[in-house]
Amino acid sequence: MMEPVFAPFEKFLLAVDKRTFYRWLRRDYPGSGLLRYVGGCLFWLAYARRPYVGTRVVEIPWLMSRLKSASIRKEKMLVVGDVVTRKLADMGYDVDLVDMDAEVVSDSHLRVQKLDIRQAKLPQGVFDVVVSISTLEHVGVQGVEFADGDRLAAKLIYDAMKPGGLFLVTVPFGKPYTVKGFTRIYDLKGLHNILDDCFTVEEETFYVWSGFSWKRANLETAQKAGFLANNPDRYPGQNLGLALVMARKK
Repeated sequence: MMEPVFAPFEKFLLAVDKRTFYRWLRRDYPGSGLLRYVGGCLFWLAYARRPYVGTRVVEIPWLMSRLKSASIRKEKMLVVGDVVTRKLADMGYDVDLVDMDAEVVSDSHLRVQKLDIRQAKLPQGVFDVVVSISTLEHVGVQGVEFADGDRLAAKLIYDAMKPGGLFLVTVPFGKPYTVKGFTRIYDLKGLHNILDDCFTVEEETFYVWSGFSWKRANLETAQKAGFLANNPDRYPGQNLGLALVMARKK
């Protein structure tokens, strides 16, 4: 009975979220952690009727810490999927971005291809580091469907990297599942299926959504994580587990 009344408000919330909330995530403004958390809770409570904060609150700090620990300075970087691309370019990295929904524009430190990675023109063997934040799981599921789209994307990334290049990648993790037209959820076997041919995994970190916040978890616990289903016409849902992987090109 109340659904028609709230529907316009929910559409407004979604529009506002796309215009502001995710841009705060991408640009990683100082002091925005609390705003990300509160904004995420309010958005999901109002729109999805469930408390949930997106994975960026885990992924962005993890990415920055790994770049720092690996002593990555001003090297040539490929970013697959626009999350903090503008921030990385502003930090002095020489960045090539491939994202079919890219919002940022090219400048002296940033070149943008608004394409699916399968259509992108990438130079071979030139990138010191590749960053892919919650993107590979969509390749071949969203847009033009292709069963092994994620493996093909990993191979294209491999070909574009220098020998020994660093690959920082995050994907949904838990009980293996594919949400048609949206995303894949990987277990350990599925994750290594897209990585092992091309990369040597150096570190795997797992998180699960506790119902209030993201918590570090061991492999056994993370593989039990499910999917937060919702009405596909409004929002398909969100994963409750996350894998963050640091790997090297073989």
